[in-house]
Amino acid sequence: MKKLLALLACALLAAAPLDAQTIFKPSEVTVSRTVVTVDGKQYLSHVVRERQTLYSIGKAYGVSSLDIIDANPSLNLDFRSIKAGDILLIPATEETLALALADTTATRTEPAQVQVEEQPQEQEQEPRPEQPQVQEPLSIFDEGTEAESENFVYDIPECIKVCILLPFDADSTANVRYLNYYFGTLLAAKDLSDQGVKLEISTIDTMNPQAFNRAAGEFADSDVIIGPVSAGDISKALPLLPEGKMLVSPMDAKTEELTVDSPVILAATPASRQVLDVVEWMQEEKGEADTLIVVRESGVRLGPTMQLLRKSLNLEEMQNCIEVDYSIAGGLEMNEWFGIHTHMGDTATRVMALSERDVFVKDVIRNVYLQNSMKHNVTIYGPARTRSSEVEEMCNAYLHNSVTYYVDYDNPEVIRFVGNYRALFHTEPDSFAFHGYDTMRYFVSICAAYGRNWPAKLHTFSQSGLQTYFRFEPAEGTGNVNAGLRRVLYTPGFNIYIMDK
Repeated sequence: MKKLLALLACALLAAAPLDAQTIFKPSEVTVSRTVVTVDGKQYLSHVVRERQTLYSIGKAYGVSSLDIIDANPSLNLDFRSIKAGDILLIPATEETLALALADTTATRTEPAQVQVEEQPQEQEQEPRPEQPQVQEPLSIFDEGTEAESENFVYDIPECIKVCILLPFDADSTANVRYLNYYFGTLLAAKDLSDQGVKLEISTIDTMNPQAFNRAAGEFADSDVIIGPVSAGDISKALPLLPEGKMLVSPMDAKTEELTVDSPVILAATPASRQVLDVVEWMQEEKGEADTLIVVRESGVRLGPTMQLLRKSLNLEEMQNCIEVDYSIAGGLEMNEWFGIHTHMGDTATRVMALSERDVFVKDVIRNVYLQNSMKHNVTIYGPARTRSSEVEEMCNAYLHNSVTYYVDYDNPEVIRFVGNYRALFHTEPDSFAFHGYDTMRYFVSICAAYGRNWPAKLHTFSQSGLQTYFRFEPAEGTGNVNAGLRRVLYTPGFNIYIMDK
């Protein structure tokens, strides 16, 4: 096993870049010729177009994403993505400034005339029902957000050492999953290496007691430690961890309780965050005259997740809210309830299904879809389990889905990753492979930005991955938990919008 992993790692990191067929082309960035002077510094004024990102804009102008963020403090780009219509001040380089000044049509704007914050933007007709403002997903190569601190010490290593602890010798099914996770980390390492980040990777098989015994030495030399997977293995590894370092728990939600009083970072967002966010999403959009229908499955007891959802809704104090029992065996009974409580025109009906049974949730979505086919105004909300196998039904039901993981297969970086993964490993990447890539990329990126003291900057550094959004909130305990989510909005015409939250 060790020889196999070593050979795969060496072959991958030594390989030349692979070209995946691209079936998606991002919007081209045209360098602006409008020169703006602010506080004695010269900038170029760039109007953001659809499907442009900070990375693509910065690449066109020869500056970094962080340079653009720093030049536009009023746009709060630390906390949101750019969107079409934004006007950015781009720091002028010698090359871009020379091109602008050489252009006889170039415009020079003096400081008194700069009104970046007050530029009028064309108002779009908001679709039905109220569609939230969709943020352009970050490029996989965009840097995370940064907040400076006068007392922070940047101890940036010349070569970042990463230790990965996985149960490589687990049973056959788990072994495939953990190998896929590991392969994802290797592809991230290759991409980071191509960008100039020097990496050294060591692996420990947590199923091998002799290998686990050398963890203390590996921890002392490592800048980033990813793993172990299970809460039990993490508990065994914690006594070996030097002071000031942290373990990244990649996927086991049971390790959340360890983050309270141990230096553990949970990279996976707990399911409870989905529930709280989807309730918040519904409340953001529900008007005073709108009705909320909460649908329960007759004769089925609510599980912990659905109990949390119902409690968070605070139904007793919510206006225009009804809670109904329904069973699939009830036939057209659901249509009768919708016929009474659904709306047409200016008001809307919001629906939530209090069930994790796929067959019941699918039936509720189907009923919402049927009501909308009769020109009613109905929207359904739910966490990850609120889904249907029929994409058309989810789109026409205006499903609002708050999820931990979501892969946009139209994203050019996802296409590239899938092509490289297929070429190297002759199989399709699963969610473990995507998560391995995202986790490796995030924690090496934050270490490259801040050095060995990166744990102190977790809550200031967010990053949008292929599958996962990393956003850590200031923690009350010793460790930390990823709070990043993806809101997925399905709309008619098979239009699906993804918003990092």
